[in-house]
Amino acid sequence: MAKFWPHFAHALVILCLIATNVAASDYEPYSYASSPPPPSPRWLPPYLYKSPPPAQPKYYYKSPPPPPPNSPPPPYISSATHWLLISVLHMHAGY
Repeated sequence: MAKFWPHFAHALVILCLIATNVAASDYEPYSYASSPPPPSPRWLPPYLYKSPPPAQPKYYYKSPPPPPPNSPPPPYISSATHWLLISVLHMHAGY
């Protein structure tokens, strides 16, 4: 049974090549409907504005922006939980 799979895979590959016409013997190069585009130049000219770039806004804050919201306080850990966590960490560290 183990020798069946390599032959099956090989036959499947050949079947796929035939089905997709990859193994076709008559190769015709691709022909363009029009001539291919010219190669792009290595150096491109700088972009020129039709009008000057827009000026910076003329408005300013009259008062400072509001402060960012405070972060919530850390969750409460009881002293028993704290010592349990410390002892577990010490056990894993090998103390």
